[in-house]
Amino acid sequence: MSTRIGFIVRILSEGRAGAEFRPPGEILLGARAITEQVLHETLAYTKTHRVSFGTAILEMGAITEDALLRALEPVSR
Repeated sequence: MSTRIGFIVRILSEGRAGAEFRPPGEILLGARAITEQVLHETLAYTKTHRVSFGTAILEMGAITEDALLRALEPVSR
């Protein structure tokens, strides 16, 4: 996993200090980076494969690393 994605996965799982936690699927839906169908498929994948949401969505190929980073950039600030 690249350093950039490792950072984003950490932000998704831990949130930012002092910031209200928002589930990653909610963030990506709000950014229109994924559909509700992709969200539900990714959540099912996380349970089946026991991986984080960020790992699941990338392993599934549902979003590219660059698109994920663009959608989550405002959250990481």
